[in-house]
Amino acid sequence: MSSTGKCAGCQNKITNRQFMCCCSCKLKYDLDCATISEKTFISLDKERKAVWICHACKNRQPKSDNQNTPIRGNTMYSEGCMEKETEELASNLNVKVRAKSNRREVSLLPATIEEIGDLLDNKLSDTSPIFRKLRLTILEDIKTIISQEINLALNEFKTELTQATDFLAAEQADLKVKVEQKDKEIKDLQTQTLKLKKRSLYPPWSTVYH
Repeated sequence: MSSTGKCAGCQNKITNRQFMCCCSCKLKYDLDCATISEKTFISLDKERKAVWICHACKNRQPKSDNQNTPIRGNTMYSEGCMEKETEELASNLNVKVRAKSNRREVSLLPATIEEIGDLLDNKLSDTSPIFRKLRLTILEDIKTIISQEINLALNEFKTELTQATDFLAAEQADLKVKVEQKDKEIKDLQTQTLKLKKRSLYPPWSTVYH
């Protein structure tokens, strides 16, 4: 497969059609450096891909409030762009949380559910139904992931505990058999000892004189 150029982020060759081109600097980025999941990339139409802006160009844009300006409908933060970036944010959050859950380290999550909710409240407009629905969806996904990981950890613990108790039970049964064998050997020795004592006290020839 022919190369379509290098990624401006990691400098690796882009060997497939799944990449983003910044509409501002015209540089290409693979999906990892663009922080866009494959699912989100496939769902984006040509118009949304055409207005995508890389992180470097976004950081260079001036921070200003242009809600009341007449050209607000033509800025990069139109409703379509905001919806696209919202999808990217949701995808990135899900990818990061699922990557950590695969390592079964629920305690190492970077933030609690409440902190993630506060973060979304600060980053997203609470007046938009799309953002409110997205926030609830993300929180439900996180709760489901954490619940699944806790259940998995509990099941693994139960399995390990069962194996340990089975092993101890087997060892106990084996020890019981060995003790019973030793008891039988001791009883046999005691019986033989008594027989020898009787023979020494009453030898066979002693009956001749009685």
